[in-house]
Amino acid sequence: MKKTQTTVVLEHLRKRPITQAEAATKYAIFGLAKVISLLRAAGNKIDGSMAEVTVGGTSRRMNRYTLIKEAR
Repeated sequence: MKKTQTTVVLEHLRKRPITQAEAATKYAIFGLAKVISLLRAAGNKIDGSMAEVTVGGTSRRMNRYTLIKEAR
């Protein structure tokens, strides 16, 4: 059975933070902000902070999302 994008992102967040660059390259998820919004709506506490990330040799600023508290 195929996992949903929300399941994939939540499993990643349980281990470590995630950025849009990671979501796109590792999981082919290009709408990370929407997935984070759905996870928050489900009761998960997720923090977003700006971070410098190198993508293709270029430094870019993007949100890094961290799971603070998982919904029960």
